[in-house]
Amino acid sequence: MPVCNYGPQTQTQILVRCFFRPKRKGQQVKLLHTSDLHLGKKIKNISLLEDQEEALSSILSIAETNNIDAMILAGDIFDKGVPSVNALNLFQTFLENCKKSDIPVYIIAGNHDDASRLSCYTQFFTNSPIKFAKPFSSTPQYDDLKVGNEVVRIHFLPYITPAIVRQEYPEHSEEISSYSDAVKFALSQQPLLQNAPNILIAHQFVIDGQQLPEQSDSENIIVGGVDSVDYSLFEDFSYVALGHLHIRQTIGRDTVCYSGSILPYSDSEIKKKDQVLSSATTDVTAYYAEKTVELVDITNGDIQTQSIPIHTSKTFRKITCTKSSIDKITNEINIRNDYVYVTLTDESFVNALYYVKEQFPNLLKLTFESPSGKSKKVTTTYEHPSTHNNLLEVITNFIETQQGSELNEDQRNILLSIITELNNSNEEDN
Repeated sequence: MPVCNYGPQTQTQILVRCFFRPKRKGQQVKLLHTSDLHLGKKIKNISLLEDQEEALSSILSIAETNNIDAMILAGDIFDKGVPSVNALNLFQTFLENCKKSDIPVYIIAGNHDDASRLSCYTQFFTNSPIKFAKPFSSTPQYDDLKVGNEVVRIHFLPYITPAIVRQEYPEHSEEISSYSDAVKFALSQQPLLQNAPNILIAHQFVIDGQQLPEQSDSENIIVGGVDSVDYSLFEDFSYVALGHLHIRQTIGRDTVCYSGSILPYSDSEIKKKDQVLSSATTDVTAYYAEKTVELVDITNGDIQTQSIPIHTSKTFRKITCTKSSIDKITNEINIRNDYVYVTLTDESFVNALYYVKEQFPNLLKLTFESPSGKSKKVTTTYEHPSTHNNLLEVITNFIETQQGSELNEDQRNILLSIITELNNSNEEDN
């Protein structure tokens, strides 16, 4: 089970910071905004828990280095509503280290979280700066963060749907038919702090008019954008810390921001050109993922933001190359243990999957994209057979490949029941 371990020296530094936080000039508040941890998530049956542990360690280090006044976690803490024990332990360890560092943390539930279960963490952090949003209710949720003479009001808006808001405000049901209606009404109930910054933490699908934000294959977005809300609804807030979309971006204005997920959970999030690998040989095109957190600096009412990279020992990459260039890459550049999506531009060859897997043990997907004729390309995708250990996994991987997203637990259970019935039927026939 992964456990965050920062070593004796770091622990000493943590204690020092608790008692000797340096004073800053002027009226300044520094926040660190991140979201979409998805603790416990797997990609192609590969657990990312150790990588998530490294990412959280990096985030805590960034928080300490920048002497932040509070951290914001904008939802989707876990990948499932009922997370694994290891995922729960990892999160609790992270929060305990934040507490040791005297870092207030504000946390809301996302659409992947069970808001009631998440809020139960409150009992473990009584009399501490760790604040969990409760499930949405008719009682507005906020907290006043005091830094010196400066006061910043932090507003909580956990993931909501029209049905959730109507349930809490039945007398206004007719007014709340869309996601925009729900968010607009919920925000109208929040008591704004006058003549001071108001910060909103929200987990929704936010758009700029007709312009859709950049999305990835690992997100759960309702087809047609039914769940979208316009950024103009947030005009009363100085900064809006968003979660839900996994690619870092701003919507409408610089201070309405998605921090993005802490790790890339699909190959569509791998976008940064890798000049080193791409120049290794002429037939290589490579990209890697860079994930960041947002440092929000509020000085005398003025807000400046900065994206700071999250560091982990393994990088997520997309590599397009020929078979002959793979050996050159792995021999000259130490990327053997990285997570890779490989596209080969050769014609398919015998045992290709095993060959590439030998070079890249953490291969996530192998695709052949070889020329056929003058312009047409033939694309074939192979998954590693280690994930195909039974019929359930074979069918699951096929469906996930076709729809571009992973099946949830309920869908897997339905498939399992169907397969069980078929097996029982075959046994009876025999």
